[in-house]
Amino acid sequence: MSADLATWVEEHTSPPLVRRQGPWSELLVARLVIVNAAALVALLASWFQTAAANDVSDRLAWLNVSVAAIVVVGLTNGMWVLGGRRKLGQARAALLDELTRTRSDRPVAAATTTNETISGPGMTWFHEPGCPLLRCKSDLLVDTNDRRLDSGLRPCPTCLP
Repeated sequence: MSADLATWVEEHTSPPLVRRQGPWSELLVARLVIVNAAALVALLASWFQTAAANDVSDRLAWLNVSVAAIVVVGLTNGMWVLGGRRKLGQARAALLDELTRTRSDRPVAAATTTNETISGPGMTWFHEPGCPLLRCKSDLLVDTNDRRLDSGLRPCPTCLP
């Protein structure tokens, strides 16, 4: 059996990796679903009990239950979203740290004066020579002020040339 065939068989017969979607763990998703379901039950119960109550004080008590359910669900959903945002920010910071630590084997074009920057085909930003976003790029060009203005390139928000 050839190596290519063996690789193909291994790739197509091995079980797929189970990957969770998003920055939330299964426990956090389960907690969110449980709290939202409990709040829905509390809202439905307070709606039916309010409709069945004859006294204003009974109706206000069930109204308080529904308001409390809405507050709890809002806080839970807000904390869930903020936790995901925090995890994404940590992942972004780790990725940028990794980009600054890794070096490409390809040589980066060096600008000789402060007026020159670097860009490449298909890029929309121009960069300083040491910008970490250029580490994995190839076909880099040294730009002059005239070329930047003619091509409509914008400055990189990371290196701020």
